[in-house]
Amino acid sequence: LVDDSLGASVPLLTLSIAEVFARVDGPTTNLNGKATCAFDATSFNRACLAHEPLVTGGSFVALFETATDAATGLKKTKLRIQSDETLEAVVSTSFVTDLVRLGARLKH
Repeated sequence: LVDDSLGASVPLLTLSIAEVFARVDGPTTNLNGKATCAFDATSFNRACLAHEPLVTGGSFVALFETATDAATGLKKTKLRIQSDETLEAVVSTSFVTDLVRLGARLKH
C-alpha cells in the first residue's frame, strides 16, 4: 500500500503472502472451496527509512460457497475468513501517525 497523497510515493504497508493452498469443488454453478495461506506485514517508518514488522507469522483459512438462488436465479457467494491463532500486531507510533495523516488527507 503506497501513500502518494503528498506527491512522493512512500510505502505505507507491505503484505507478503506465502504458502497458499486452495481447493475448489463442484460444478461451475455451485462452487465450494477452501484456501489457506500464511502472511507477514510490515509498515514503513519514515523517520528511520526502514520497514518495521507489523504482523509476523499470521495465517488464515478462507472458505467460500456459491449457489444459485432458485427463486431469483441470482448467484450468491458466502465467504468466511477464520484463524485458529491469535493475531499479534506490533503497531508503532510512526505507523499510527501515518494512518491518521492519510485518513485526514483522504477526507478532503
